[in-house]
Amino acid sequence: MRVLLAAQRFPPAIGGVDRHVRALAERLPSEGIDPVVVTSDLRTPRPWTRFTPSELPPADRYPVFRHRPYPVLPLPNDLGVVAPGMLRRLLSEPATLVHAHGFAQFPTWAGALATSLRRIPLVVTPHSDPGRPRWGRATFDAVVRWGTLGRARRVVAETEMEREFLLRIGVPRDRLRVIPGAIDLPTGPLVAPRDPPPGTPIRVLFVGRVDMDQKGVDVLLAAAERLSRRRDLEWRIVGEIWVPPRLLASRLARLPPSVRWVVTGRRSDLEMDREYRTADMLVIPSRFEPFGLVLLEGMARGLPIIASRVGGMPEIADQSGAVLWVPPGDSTALAEAIERLADDPALRRQLGSSGPAAPRRFAGNDGSPRSLGSTRKPSPKVEPGPGGGQA
Repeated sequence: MRVLLAAQRFPPAIGGVDRHVRALAERLPSEGIDPVVVTSDLRTPRPWTRFTPSELPPADRYPVFRHRPYPVLPLPNDLGVVAPGMLRRLLSEPATLVHAHGFAQFPTWAGALATSLRRIPLVVTPHSDPGRPRWGRATFDAVVRWGTLGRARRVVAETEMEREFLLRIGVPRDRLRVIPGAIDLPTGPLVAPRDPPPGTPIRVLFVGRVDMDQKGVDVLLAAAERLSRRRDLEWRIVGEIWVPPRLLASRLARLPPSVRWVVTGRRSDLEMDREYRTADMLVIPSRFEPFGLVLLEGMARGLPIIASRVGGMPEIADQSGAVLWVPPGDSTALAEAIERLADDPALRRQLGSSGPAAPRRFAGNDGSPRSLGSTRKPSPKVEPGPGGGQA
């Protein structure tokens, strides 16, 4: 069985969907499935940057075909990005089925067209969240259902919340499966929430895309401003920058001088692990979040966490006792929760010690036995194409 995994981006891009697809590609061979990744060389859409060949690792374990993306329309969530080479690859590369990732992103449209023309099965993992109500959403969802999800033999939701959303927009119940996303548990010792000695700042860590909308970085900065009297806090913002540099610089310049902040940009896996292990708390102020991979990563390392009660995160962690929940978009509530944890080392230890057990049920999930195995049927033998590359 040879599966084409179609995704807008792929590591070294560091988003949750990107890492989910990599985990899937690495684990499918153990199920007797040969993965082929079909993606773009997009690094970030805002600002628009592409990986250079020297930045890309060799595709030695499975083929990775990267194609040039084009920003055709200025739509949110990268919906206006197209990569014609991906469609050509999905039409020509030998395969038993296509597994496309994203909600209304180009790989799902290309996957739906290619599988219809080739008469092979399509599986879609939307990584979707209803988000905030807005004008035209119902029409948009109906078009997505008709053009992509409705053409899939299997649609994979990562949480029950996502499953209910997909049912509401008309995805047939018998095609839906709930398969949580995967997480690779850290191999080192758990973080022991520390008691910083006098003069050592309490590190407040944010991990994720640096944007002012979905990930709530504007809410985080507003909370930092509210706590500017606290000279014992250090705010660490770790992740790819998805806002114009001038906009981010302007917003940071408005913070009082007493606010200690560090914006690191992207980090390697080793550097990311170090960020987690040297933090005193993890803050996730997202406005919507389909799954919450960062939440699981923080819990697995024994960090106390403050998070917005949105998307799939409560489903993952509500019973763990590892999270202080705050309303999305509420910088006052966020600031109060951060100050509460900063002032209470015992609470930090309590939350941190409650976290590591929950992520174990997600370790090793890859979606292959249930989402791909159910689409198996006798098919002609396919011969692998050449190894990966850029186009």
